[in-house]
Amino acid sequence: MIDTLRSDHLSAYGYPRETTPFIDRLASEGIQLQGYSASSWTRTSVATLLTGLYPQRHRALTRADNLPEKAPFLPEILRESGFFTAAYVSNATVAERFGFSRGYLSFHSHNGSKYDKPSAAQVTDRALRFLDRLETRYYLYVHYLDPHDPYTPEQPWGGPVDPAAEPIRLEDLAQGKVPKTEENLQRLRDLYDGAIHELDRELDRLFAALEEANALDNTLVVITADHGEAFGEHRSLGHGRGLHEEVVKVPFILWSTRALPSYRSTASFHQVDALPTFLEALGLEVPADIDGRSRWQELLNADLEDRGEYLLTLDLGHNAALGLISPPYKLIHRQGTPSTMLYELASDPREERNLVGEQRRRSILLRRLITLHNELSQRGEERQVTELDLETRERLAALGYLQIDTPQKELEKKNIPDRLHYYDDRVVGLFAGLAPADLSTTIEPARPSLQLLRGWIRKDEDGRWSKPQADFALPVRPGFKEIRLQGDRSGERPRVRLKVAINDETVDTYEIPRGTFEIVVPLPLSVRRSRMAYVEIHVDPPILFGGDGPEAGLFWHRLAIR
Repeated sequence: MIDTLRSDHLSAYGYPRETTPFIDRLASEGIQLQGYSASSWTRTSVATLLTGLYPQRHRALTRADNLPEKAPFLPEILRESGFFTAAYVSNATVAERFGFSRGYLSFHSHNGSKYDKPSAAQVTDRALRFLDRLETRYYLYVHYLDPHDPYTPEQPWGGPVDPAAEPIRLEDLAQGKVPKTEENLQRLRDLYDGAIHELDRELDRLFAALEEANALDNTLVVITADHGEAFGEHRSLGHGRGLHEEVVKVPFILWSTRALPSYRSTASFHQVDALPTFLEALGLEVPADIDGRSRWQELLNADLEDRGEYLLTLDLGHNAALGLISPPYKLIHRQGTPSTMLYELASDPREERNLVGEQRRRSILLRRLITLHNELSQRGEERQVTELDLETRERLAALGYLQIDTPQKELEKKNIPDRLHYYDDRVVGLFAGLAPADLSTTIEPARPSLQLLRGWIRKDEDGRWSKPQADFALPVRPGFKEIRLQGDRSGERPRVRLKVAINDETVDTYEIPRGTFEIVVPLPLSVRRSRMAYVEIHVDPPILFGGDGPEAGLFWHRLAIR
């Protein structure tokens, strides 16, 4: 596993610089495919690779999420099948603290100083300590970190650094401390390529030692990455910020001393298919309830085709996006501007032309994306989160995943609800939060545009997003003058008041009687001239919405604007 290695920076994948002579040799002797990550950050993508589950099911999405104990896990399956299982991991986000040591008989993670990034040479040295234990059936996972920011090669591509030159870091460009000029971006690429070249040299050393110990006989070797890296494409730097090709296309190379065909294919291989493919290659049973499927026979027969749909997911900090690859198209729906992007990858592999005119195609794929997301989320494992201690925070901060003082609540925050509802986002947006059976008590069932806001919603055609504290979002039509709120109040509180604000403007405060009630809220003149009415409701004293008991009892039956 080579952290942060985009495939188009490998000479085997057409890069003009000979960054990876050793990997090139393995690729020429084995099977070279176009890998696709499930996400653009490490924990989510490695979890998919080793579970055969999409992120909606394994739930390792945020910076505080653990790998659920009940999720199938390749090392655990192999250990139960009699394999010696070992790992050396250099990235703390997939270490013991987050559940990734499960199933290993010997698991070691980087334990240097909190801001120390292990070099490829150090990782190789640690991995070779397992040599004397690889005499039987074994599974060895080695996680290199060199191409991950900060890039610290002995020298960048092209030769030593000018001693008089100021050092450059990706973080400085991302924060605007250094201008994003092409010259500075190229300096970053040179550092990145230098790190890749040094890593390639260490892989050569690792393989030489394994071969000398006869540990490569009858062994399947896989070289891949968790995600890629952006250098200004789509106005982005680094990873974990979007789902464009530069951050989800990764190498996927298989090599063996056994009779494995040798060929290069442009067909895509998604991480979700890795676990079942590996298990069939080993002659082991594939778990029934996983999302991936084995492609081993296709690989052996050199008959690999794009298998159809692939789902991409990112829910990290302030960055949230879903993607659907349905050849030849790719759809990205994100929390940002523009919100929905459609590309035809065959003619536009760099995703430079958003097909804004393809509204029907875009609508079909968006509906399909939402359906897949909802179905997978419904069958997801129970989410498990962990409290991050100071040492873990320091290690993750060194890799740019968080600030040391980021509140725990922020680390656990999910942006994408488990259930999304489709509505044409040229008018309103995507809504979510409640199961369909619950919607009848929340909105007027016959009016799909009247939605309870619990997810993503576009504010206007310019793509600005609504404020998160809005409770309802209603499209305003010519002639609309009021909003009617109908519901029931139960409970024993003698007095409950409801303050209503629309588009940040307080309208009035209303007293809610027990039993069935109806409140008529006049639309301010400024709102009547707007496209949308964003309604904020503040209840005093706070009471529960739904439920039973003396404190409970506010139920919405109908919300209408007219």
